[in-house]
Amino acid sequence: MEDAPIKKESPTVKALKLLLKIAVTVFCFWYISRKIDFNQAKDALLKSEWLFMLLAIAAFMFGKLLSSFRLNIYFKNINIRLTQWQNIKLYWLGMYYNLFLPGAISGDAYKVILLNKKYNTSYKKTTTAVLLDRFSGLLALGLIMSAYGVIVLDKKFFYTILIIGSVLAVVVLYLVVRFILKDFLPGFWPTFLWGIAVQAFMVICVYCILMALHLPLHNSEWIFIFLIASVISVIPISLGGGLGTRELVFVEGAKYFSLDPHIAIVISLLFYLSNLLASVWGFYFIFNDPLKNDEDYSVVNKGIGYRIMKISLLKRIILNKGALWLCYLKLIPILKKLNKDSVVIDCGANTGDITNQFAKTGATVYAFEPDPIAFKILSERFNNNPHVTCINKGVWDKDAEVTLYSHIDQVNDEIPFTVGSSIIKEKKNVSGTKGITIEVINLLTFIKSLNRQINVIKMDVEGAETEILSKIIEDNGYHFFDNMYVETHEGKIPGQKEILNLLKNKMNNKEIKNIKLNWL
Repeated sequence: MEDAPIKKESPTVKALKLLLKIAVTVFCFWYISRKIDFNQAKDALLKSEWLFMLLAIAAFMFGKLLSSFRLNIYFKNINIRLTQWQNIKLYWLGMYYNLFLPGAISGDAYKVILLNKKYNTSYKKTTTAVLLDRFSGLLALGLIMSAYGVIVLDKKFFYTILIIGSVLAVVVLYLVVRFILKDFLPGFWPTFLWGIAVQAFMVICVYCILMALHLPLHNSEWIFIFLIASVISVIPISLGGGLGTRELVFVEGAKYFSLDPHIAIVISLLFYLSNLLASVWGFYFIFNDPLKNDEDYSVVNKGIGYRIMKISLLKRIILNKGALWLCYLKLIPILKKLNKDSVVIDCGANTGDITNQFAKTGATVYAFEPDPIAFKILSERFNNNPHVTCINKGVWDKDAEVTLYSHIDQVNDEIPFTVGSSIIKEKKNVSGTKGITIEVINLLTFIKSLNRQINVIKMDVEGAETEILSKIIEDNGYHFFDNMYVETHEGKIPGQKEILNLLKNKMNNKEIKNIKLNWL
């Protein structure tokens, strides 16, 4: 059955919706005007420290940047392969539509339409991705609000309801995704964690506003009010991302907690200002295609636009460093058992950070790396180390020449993206069109050719591990090594979860204990 396209609303319906939003916003500010003196609010605003306001705007923009990363995870779950820069531009345009064009189509709906027009994507799946992105943010918002509720609410009953409700919401959405929206299951927990990071930066933004207004940071009531207002502002009943409704909640919340309502309106409007200044730049992409490929931009012009395009590279660097430190922790007990008589095989050595740790023990190390960009650094790094042999090949279950596909965000020779290169075309974070021919060898044959027991094999081969493991298990090759540590990629490659479950069953049946599928 074909996807039904998004139905266009009639001009009358659009006009009525816009009039309703205007009416709600006007009513809210009329109500607020009866409760506060705007001159007092103006005085508080004029006394604010604008350095802290700049920090608030920066925190807001960084939070929205993280939010765009979160959305791209859901897009990749349904094989919409946008580079991070393309996704950021699309997200930016959506922010502009939501804030400045309330009577037009919403920013979320416009994203769906553009993606369908450019890539012929499924309306239904793309809409679901955008909605799940919103829900991920709301779940994180609810949990943070519950935490602040424990701090500021006197009655245990209220914050207990908040905690139960927010946790229950996470469970319910997880079950919906697990059993109904299965395509998005690999992205559920990563987007949930990104959502917490996004909301944390929104809270930091408000703390910066409090400092700008010379308010003590221990008044957690302001943060709690802001979080409630954020939930209310999601409801599209007023102009520009909750203009009016947010201010109303702030004023009434301030009265409830015996705080100054004049300060409340200033905090709310300054947060709106942060949103406005972050979103206005999306105007540029009304006239410039946000989905234009990175390759279409001249890399000769290394101005602001080029630097922004490199945000995806910065993200990759941060993720690589985080993963590397987790690997270092995993290595501690492994390295203690190695010495100059040990033999180690590092499959997927990349630039040699883990190889270096193995080499420091004095062990003989064989480091396989098929990506020529990473291998150049690897080979130069260990050029003078006689204990490390660097091999510019991949490993698999057979000898062959195959295509090594590049990471989807790789434009030139950016080294951090080489960790994601894979011979598996279906891997969600590689480009199915950009690749080079490489040589792979039969890992088990290589192990046997060494004619001695291998102490440790580390295998991070971006999806090729299932065929290698199958070969080793079927041919009883696990007797040739003490321990093998494998990173699996079932979250990025469709169908690998089922294959890995079959392999785990075979390992259990054969009582194989020296293959660990938990390297990272």
